[in-house]
Amino acid sequence: YVTLRDQAAVSAALQLNGETLRGSQLRVFDSSEDIALVEKHLQTWETNFEWLLGLGGFHDGLRRLIGKVFLDPALLGDRSAVEILLLHSHLMEPSVRKLETNLLVDLMLDLDFKFRFAQVFTRLYRELVLARAGNQDTNELGDFTCQIFTRWDVTLELVREHDLVKNLLGS
Repeated sequence: YVTLRDQAAVSAALQLNGETLRGSQLRVFDSSEDIALVEKHLQTWETNFEWLLGLGGFHDGLRRLIGKVFLDPALLGDRSAVEILLLHSHLMEPSVRKLETNLLVDLMLDLDFKFRFAQVFTRLYRELVLARAGNQDTNELGDFTCQIFTRWDVTLELVREHDLVKNLLGS
């Protein structure tokens, strides 16, 4: 985090050596209280993702239940938690994004979750790629595609029923 009160100093820091900082958005805070609040917020996200990872590791039934909740669109309105996480993960701090990726990959140990996640991921693929344009850290998309395409039956269903090739090549 950068604490700079002068807007000119912020602009200079962002344009250091002609390079714009990329990756997680640079956030500017002007007090130690703001920084402490943000650190607490990040720690809460990290703790929640770690807790869910640990919980799912205790038993396959718990993993399946977490996956079902994450895929339920009625829980958060018209979109599932998986959709919301995928659509906003590029805005997350790297440590939180890595835990979110690890959780979703872990949930893919459940074949039903993997099939349904793959459908959501394929439908959103173009939007996910475009949202990350210019961002060098797109490892999460690679992690997800690697997990999805390790199963021929998942890939075949995506090609036949969910326009996989069109979605990949159209992006």
